Amino acid sequence: MILKALRSVFAPETGNPTGSLGGASGFFRAYTRHAGASLAILDRTGMVLDINPALQKLLDRGAPALRRSLIADDASLCPDILQPLLEGRQERLRIERRLTTGDGRELRLGVILWPLDEADRPGRPDHLIAEVRDLDNDHRDTALLEAETRYRSIFENAIEGIFQTTEDGHYLAANPALARIYGYETSDQLMAGLTNIASQLYVDPSRRDEFLKALAENDHVQNFESQVYRRDGTIIWISESCRAVRDMEGDLLYFEGLVEDITSRKTAEEQLIHDALHDSLTGLPNRALLLDRLDHAMRRGGRSESTFAVLFVDCDRFKLINDSLGHLAGDQVLIEMARRINGCLRASDTLARLGGDEFVVLAEDLENRPAAIMVAERIRSVLSQPFMLDGRDYFISTSVGIAYASADYREAGEVLRDADTAMYAAKAQGRDRYMIFERGMHLSAVSQLQVANDLRRAIEREELSVHYQPIVDMASRKLAGFEALVRWRLPSGEMIPPDRFIPIAEDTGLIEPLGAFVLLTACRQMQRWIELDQANEDLFMSVNLSPVQLHRHDIVNEVVGTVRQSGLSAANVRLEITESGIMKNPAAAKAKLDALKGSGFRLSIDDFGTGYSSLAHLHRFPIDCLKVDRSFVSAMLNGGEHLEIVRTIVMLAHTLKMSVVAEGVETFAHDGVLRALGCDYGQGWLFAKPMPAEEVLAMLGRSWPEDFASVSTSG
Repeated sequence: MILKALRSVFAPETGNPTGSLGGASGFFRAYTRHAGASLAILDRTGMVLDINPALQKLLDRGAPALRRSLIADDASLCPDILQPLLEGRQERLRIERRLTTGDGRELRLGVILWPLDEADRPGRPDHLIAEVRDLDNDHRDTALLEAETRYRSIFENAIEGIFQTTEDGHYLAANPALARIYGYETSDQLMAGLTNIASQLYVDPSRRDEFLKALAENDHVQNFESQVYRRDGTIIWISESCRAVRDMEGDLLYFEGLVEDITSRKTAEEQLIHDALHDSLTGLPNRALLLDRLDHAMRRGGRSESTFAVLFVDCDRFKLINDSLGHLAGDQVLIEMARRINGCLRASDTLARLGGDEFVVLAEDLENRPAAIMVAERIRSVLSQPFMLDGRDYFISTSVGIAYASADYREAGEVLRDADTAMYAAKAQGRDRYMIFERGMHLSAVSQLQVANDLRRAIEREELSVHYQPIVDMASRKLAGFEALVRWRLPSGEMIPPDRFIPIAEDTGLIEPLGAFVLLTACRQMQRWIELDQANEDLFMSVNLSPVQLHRHDIVNEVVGTVRQSGLSAANVRLEITESGIMKNPAAAKAKLDALKGSGFRLSIDDFGTGYSSLAHLHRFPIDCLKVDRSFVSAMLNGGEHLEIVRTIVMLAHTLKMSVVAEGVETFAHDGVLRALGCDYGQGWLFAKPMPAEEVLAMLGRSWPEDFASVSTSG
């Protein structure tokens, strides 16, 4: 290491004259001051030019007093003794000498000589280094040699880079590991190639200044991280620890330290940070990063007139793609959606994916509010183009909610919440549109949340009840069955309409415990009436099965188990499924309907005519009955297409060996038209409103005469 350092000083590019010690003498003394070995520097004639403090202490002499006596007693013999070393025939030369010290002691010395090659003149040294040992105290020399050997082994074989540099950034020493880290084959190449560490090594040269500043303040630096260039120009991360080495007077001699290549760790950290802030499927920012950028936009808006908008984008009925084509196809659609939406945005905008098919756009620095609407329309336009999946085109529609920057917002999550609320308002208005957030939407959302919470408690506390609406045989005028309808009366006495809480139950998942409650309650009630001989064993109980329930994987076992628990025969149960619920995933629905049919249940399609299913596919399902939606019944008296729709449904059902129930029979006129069309069953206020179980007893076993005045209409 000492030789490498001295070679760097004596190389021509350092400014020292070839063959002359010049200004290097001071460096030699400073650099070797604390060296354990006794060292001297000589010219090629054997003349001692300088010695270090250790040798001066050993001999009690200075360099001028030694002259050529380290080599031979007779100076004329020096050229012959040194010739093999100077001509490169030997790498080192060993001489044993006897010298008298300054205080008169005689020492037996071992002198080891090495050539000090210059960078451009290898094999032709102008200077020699001599290490002098006191052979009479060989045990101390041996210990010193062993210690030096151990140090050199550590230096040469360490996996960390080890270095010594001058204050102005010149390497004095470097081990092989440091050379490898920086892309050099040898330490000599490294020290010759890097003459200015700050400008050649550091990607940001100011990092070297920060490094030196920290050293100046503390005399050491631990784990200082920087980006540096390797020899081939690639960039790596290093962790650098360093300390300043000073002499007894406190003057800086050099810096020494360790370097570790931490590129792999930094890359892993960056990847972890990226993964924590980005969606794994699309690579887009996730909720955490979006909220951070949204918070930044809000703070910017507080300091300026900056205008931003948040657009909440949601694919309409995306679950159909996953259910029908599989999640792999769904992922392909999501990736393509991300690409198309990004194409509608500026570089300054942020597109994030929150999960599922929910995307959010943060559009900053808008000129005006209509600019956000233009973005929403562009997004809807590009997403309306077909998606190619398995060689076929598939179309989707999109609902977008828009929330604008406002001084009322305190947190980023509030803006996101309101954009989400506006998006759901767009879906409620029929989907495939955009809606701008209004405060009334938030109040409505809060109200729905309250309803959901109250409904959950009502289910737990068994505060719900079941009412029963008669279904009448249109030909015989006899009672054929009932439809079970859930009712919710608050402790205050207020009735909550079903059309208010049923959609909330479906959205929140409460429809499952709610549906199970209605099925069990209704079946138990029918079984009780039959056991008490109050009801004909041929009566059926119609119970609605929501689309959410139908598409549960274990729905068949749940329904069979619930009905068995009630004691009622499956033959007395008619399960009503909406047309849209079946067409959501026809293949899966058919498998479950087949299983339910095989378990003895009868099956009805509720609200038939509103789901736009293909009539050609209707025969594929094991359906026993079609229920005509009340909207067609109420409008058929005007003639025209609604009357023809009802006529067609009745004819179609009879052709397929199905019966027909007409809902919404409110007047004698409705009754007359339906009987003329051959409709099998009627249900509506003309016969009776939905009523609690205790009022049903008056209906059991009776027929409906032409005069309905005596029929109970309470409920």
